[in-house]
Amino acid sequence: MSREAMKQALEDMACMRDMVAHPDNLQFIDNAITALHSALAEPEQEPVVTKVSANGSFLHPAWDRLPVGASLYTHPAPQPVTLTDEEIYPLYSEPSSDKEMVEFARAVIEAYQRKQEGKA
Repeated sequence: MSREAMKQALEDMACMRDMVAHPDNLQFIDNAITALHSALAEPEQEPVVTKVSANGSFLHPAWDRLPVGASLYTHPAPQPVTLTDEEIYPLYSEPSSDKEMVEFARAVIEAYQRKQEGKA
């Protein structure tokens, strides 16, 4: 959705909010308004390349099917996920064997994966 469309949707939602009486619908509109404000607060992404002519290209065969003026963007890099000391300490007990050390390592990996998937 373009920034202009998001701004228009935000204006429309603000007008709709004044006309809604049911609290559940009001919460739905408030959630949409919050999401639009968050999206508009993000910096606008710049294209990495824009097609400026209809001549053949060396990028990719699909490039030739794009209209002149089409832009390509990168996807934002995912934010790294880390475990805090407070998340690791409960997993640790002084290992008395190699097996217990491996179990600790596996517990840390599992906690990291859960956090990365948003399940922690």
